[in-house]
Amino acid sequence: MNKDEILEKARKESIDEGYDNAINKGYSAGLKISGVVFFILLILKYKNNITYTDIAALEFGFCAGIWFNEYKFLKTKYALFNFIMCVLATIGCLYLYITKYILG
Repeated sequence: MNKDEILEKARKESIDEGYDNAINKGYSAGLKISGVVFFILLILKYKNNITYTDIAALEFGFCAGIWFNEYKFLKTKYALFNFIMCVLATIGCLYLYITKYILG
């Protein structure tokens, strides 16, 4: 395949690597920012003796979504394992939060 054939194929498939790169950088920044906010809230709640399972459930749920997408596209056992662990952690945190504050 020569250069012109590759470019023509890319045009037909509507591949925009710049757009994909911008989206990926946005997701990466969002993950970092949510991680920082998570740890700040975790520390504040811990210092005030307030349960933090609600925040942990959100963060683990977010991470589960990331690992699911990685598994969907890459099909690695590592991604599948991390997805399962994040889902279990999310369920566990939600269970603890619901039993303490909702069913209390």
